Amino acid sequence: MVTGFIPAVFERHLAELGSLWARRQKGLRHPALSLMAFSRFERMIEVHLEGVFVAGSSAAPELEKRLEAEEPMTVFVAAYSLLHLGCSADRVCDAFADSEPPVLDRFRLALCHAPLGPIEGRLAELFRAGPAPVAAAAAEALAFHSAFSADASRIGDFLADESAEIREAGWRLVGYLGHGARPQDYGAAMRDEPAVRRAALRAGAWCREPGVLSLGQESAASPTLDKLEALEMLAVLGGPEDLPLMRTVAGTSELGPARYRLLGSYGHPEMVDLLIGGLRGEDDADARAAAAAFTRVTGLDPGAAERDWEAVKSRYVGAPRLFRGLDPRSGLSREAMETIDMESRWEVFLRSNYTGDWSGSAISLEVFPQAPEFGRES
Repeated sequence: MVTGFIPAVFERHLAELGSLWARRQKGLRHPALSLMAFSRFERMIEVHLEGVFVAGSSAAPELEKRLEAEEPMTVFVAAYSLLHLGCSADRVCDAFADSEPPVLDRFRLALCHAPLGPIEGRLAELFRAGPAPVAAAAAEALAFHSAFSADASRIGDFLADESAEIREAGWRLVGYLGHGARPQDYGAAMRDEPAVRRAALRAGAWCREPGVLSLGQESAASPTLDKLEALEMLAVLGGPEDLPLMRTVAGTSELGPARYRLLGSYGHPEMVDLLIGGLRGEDDADARAAAAAFTRVTGLDPGAAERDWEAVKSRYVGAPRLFRGLDPRSGLSREAMETIDMESRWEVFLRSNYTGDWSGSAISLEVFPQAPEFGRES
């Protein structure tokens, strides 16, 4: 045993890795977390990963035992650490191939974010011939590492699988790749469960499908809760020309708090008065959602919303949207991208990709670590 392997210290590093990665995943699109704060998680992950490196290959037997654990994040930490150490890769792949949800999803996360090394070929084989849940997870990991060789027929199988979880994973894969779905696949997804509809619409946006925005515009003409996923895409991708439609959305009480979240994503300064009205309303859920959206758009404390907004709103005349009070007409600097919330950041890049102004991908906004301006050019 090497002197760097102190079991009690090693255990603390593993526990912190699991906790920090769980927080990181929740933070990727958090509406109240800035990249500056998010990066603190990532720096601490790097610190604790270095602690695993100190242990070296002597820790492999203990980590291998954890691959059989029932707790998903324990499995993630074990697989992630072993792959980074460059040992027991085949053992990780064997355990992955035999796993089932929800542990399978944590294996997928580890394979996406750790070096694949010698198991890349085995993952490709699992994609071609493995059971659908494992094949879909293997495909996502390969796509994440830019190592996916497209097989349109297998992607189509995922999108038509009897399991909603696999259909959703198939659409996530389409979003990662930026291609792979047919018009009839999108049509079927729009009749599917909400999670699948949302995944398909986001994938369509990453694939620059014009029908995504068109469907959102059509849905806003008579907005209902079962059209919420399409309305989300309108809020993210729509422009000032969609103001009348978004006013209809804002006035549809059936949508409940969701309508204020949509206004937060749309971010147009002419919607702020509607948010102020909502946060002063009698419904507590509506008021909380309106207050969160108000801060997300203006950067102001909702406690003095009317007064503070009245003092600054003239400077935003003509702005297409706001991000915590930042006006994108003069560009969003590196410093600005570090201070806006993670959800707005994700939406900025999705919209820029959709309009062809950015050449990144959905993977860019998940890769570890995140850069201030973007995740990674793909």
